[in-house]
Amino acid sequence: HFWAEPAWEKASPEPGEDVLTIDPGLAFGSGFHDTTCLCVQYLEDTVQPGDIVFDIGTGTGILAIAAAKLGAAHAAAVDFDSAAVAQARVNAAINGVEDRLSIANSDLLTAIPKGQQADVIVANLVTNAVLALLPAVGPYLKDGGTLIVSGIIDERIDEVRRAAAAVGFTWSMNSSAAAGMPSR
Repeated sequence: HFWAEPAWEKASPEPGEDVLTIDPGLAFGSGFHDTTCLCVQYLEDTVQPGDIVFDIGTGTGILAIAAAKLGAAHAAAVDFDSAAVAQARVNAAINGVEDRLSIANSDLLTAIPKGQQADVIVANLVTNAVLALLPAVGPYLKDGGTLIVSGIIDERIDEVRRAAAAVGFTWSMNSSAAAGMPSR
């Protein structure tokens, strides 16, 4: 139900639709890339009011912002690129959700304190980064939580599925997107 709106344009959403206003700056995540759209669709199907969400590799912050607008109580957004972190902060303020986001410079999960757990973790990365994330993500995800991963090239999807299964994830399909997502 989201529209992705560049900060310099104005969207015309229908009743019941919401706008994610994004100034991409130099960061990844304008909202128009297929992997970003799929992640937003999964978030729409998964995030419940009051959830805790971790956005790993946040880029512009679009996925954390979407989670907050879907009712997440808090979203921790991290990115390795300090320019992306700065831009995510700008976009959180533009969208009025900065009070529910913490945004930090981090390599994958290193900025998330041990012991903190999320209901949903979303990671729109590249295949090698997803593979690096999978063995470490388990302790950060609540029992029954959902991990949404994207950015995987077609030729390596079976490799990612095997790696996810090896650390205890099962693959499921949702109603609005064409790919599966691992969950515990």
